[in-house]
Amino acid sequence: MNFAMLWYDDDKKRTFEMKVGRAAEYHNQKYRRVANCCHVHPTMLPPGVEKIGDVVIVADKVIMVNCFWIGVAEEQPESPKPEVGRDVKDD
Repeated sequence: MNFAMLWYDDDKKRTFEMKVGRAAEYHNQKYRRVANCCHVHPTMLPPGVEKIGDVVIVADKVIMVNCFWIGVAEEQPESPKPEVGRDVKDD
């Protein structure tokens, strides 16, 4: 991620979706950037959950339980495109 913060939430009354939503809302307000990725420990991830709203959820065993590493994911660089109409000659 290009820009992220660590959020801790161990409240058993909140659902996983609520925790990610609160973390994203706080991130968006504080940093004025829209979070689109959240890394969590695999044991926290409910079955079948890959995305919550616009936030992609990533299982990451280096993240501690009850922690959410949330932020703005890096954009994948585009591969260079060949120039159209240009002949390549071997010397």
